[in-house]
Amino acid sequence: MNNLRSAADEIGEKTDGRVSFKFYGGGVMGDDNVVLRKIRARQLHGGIVQTGPLSNQVPVVSLYNLPMKFQSFEEIKAVRSKYDETLITALRDRGFETLGIPGLGFAYALSTKEAQSLKKARNLKIWVPKGDRLSARILNSFGINAVPLSPVDVLTGLQTGLIDTIAAPPVSVVALQWHTQVSYLVDIPFMYIYSLFIVDSRRFNQLSQEDQEVVRDVFKAAVALSEAQNIKDHQETWEVLVSRGIEILTPNAAERKDWQLVASAGRQSWVDNGIVPEDVYEGMTNILDEVRAN
Repeated sequence: MNNLRSAADEIGEKTDGRVSFKFYGGGVMGDDNVVLRKIRARQLHGGIVQTGPLSNQVPVVSLYNLPMKFQSFEEIKAVRSKYDETLITALRDRGFETLGIPGLGFAYALSTKEAQSLKKARNLKIWVPKGDRLSARILNSFGINAVPLSPVDVLTGLQTGLIDTIAAPPVSVVALQWHTQVSYLVDIPFMYIYSLFIVDSRRFNQLSQEDQEVVRDVFKAAVALSEAQNIKDHQETWEVLVSRGIEILTPNAAERKDWQLVASAGRQSWVDNGIVPEDVYEGMTNILDEVRAN
C-alpha cells in the first residue's frame, strides 16, 4: 500500500493533477468476486485481485498457477519475461488494462496435522478462498476436497477446527497471523501465487496517450519494487516460522514422486480443457528445461 500510494503521488505530479487514485485497503470493498462485480457496475474503476476469481472470465490468467510447475523464483522470472504479455493481452481483450502482475511467492501447505504424503493429505480439511474455482480445481486434481471460506474467516476456521490446513505463501501466512494456529509446513512449493492489478479499460481509455504511459510506467516500477521485497521477505519469513516452532516436513523420494505424478496429470488437464493453450504450455516447459539445464 505504501508503494502504491507513493506511485499515485508521483503520477499526480507527472500529470499535473490530471490523474489521481484512491485506494481501498483491508478488504473494505469486499472479496475479489465483489470487487469484480463493482468494476463491471462502474462502482470501482479497478482493483488488485487474485487470479482465481478472474480466471472465470479470462482462463489464461491462471497460467502461472499450474500445480507444482515451478520450483524457484528464477524459473518464474524466466517464464514471466516472455508470457506476461499473453496475460496482459487476454485481459485487454476482456476490457481490463493491466498495470502490474505482483507476485506474492510460492504457496506451501501449513497444517495443524502432520501430513506430508498425498495419502495423508487427502484426509485433511484444506481451505480455499470462497468462490475461487481455480483453487478448488487444483485441490480436486490431487483428490483433495476443499473447504471454501472468505480469507477473513480463515483464522477462526483454524481455531475452531473447521479447517486444519492452508496453502499460501509464508509472507501472507505471517502477515495474517495464520502461522499462530499451525504446527507443520510441507516443503513443496505447490503453486506460484500472484495478483493482477487491473483497471476498467472504459475508464483508462479516457486518459490521453501521454498520461496512460505515465500510469503504466510508474505502477510497473512500484509493482517491481514490491515483488523484490516479497522475494527478500520469503527467506526471512521462513526463518520466523521455524523460530515459532513450526516443523518443516520434507517428503521422501517416493512421496515427492506421488505428488509430482498427480500434479503432472492435473497440469495436462488444464491444457486438454483449454485453460492453458498447448503452444504456451510447451513454450513454458522449454524455458524451464533451459533454466534447469543451466
